Amino acid sequence: MSSLTTIESAVFALIGLLLAFTISGALQRFDERRQLVLQEANAVSTAYDRLSLFEGQARDLQAKLKDYTADRIALYQMPRDLSLWQGTELWPPEQLIKIRESKKKLWEAAIEACPQSNYRSACTLALPALTNVFEFARLREGAAERHPPQIVYAMLFGFGLGGSLLAGFGMAGARSGVHMLIFAAMLAITLYTKGRGF
Repeated sequence: MSSLTTIESAVFALIGLLLAFTISGALQRFDERRQLVLQEANAVSTAYDRLSLFEGQARDLQAKLKDYTADRIALYQMPRDLSLWQGTELWPPEQLIKIRESKKKLWEAAIEACPQSNYRSACTLALPALTNVFEFARLREGAAERHPPQIVYAMLFGFGLGGSLLAGFGMAGARSGVHMLIFAAMLAITLYTKGRGF
């Protein structure tokens, strides 16, 4: 039992190191996603302004852009789940279909407003702006798929279980219900926050 303290210290140090790395990576991914949200919002605002260059079709194009943006916002407000085996977030498929349809309507309307015979100068500004909106949407979808590898989750579970086992052995002589409860609660909260958050 005298060497148990050394083993406990090593295991708890590994748990702390692993949690520190994974939470640091999660915070970095969170910051990247936040930057992409700002960039997508900026791209939508720019595209909305440039669509006003079309005299007759401006209101219709801007309304279609509003519909597309509203569908995108609704997607991120819907509940979703994470599939650890696939390493992806499970989005509501009906909302994804709705976004694709509104994107298609917006793009086709913008192309129709730019006939080849009298190609407008507004098209050279509006079409690249719409392309940027769609590009940032794809970047956000890609950023949502970035999660730690499955082996990291397995290691977190294994080290958490091993650390709990060692902590239980260490408290075998003099058990304290408060200490056991605090240890179990803090470890569970940390692992839950890490797994759910980012």
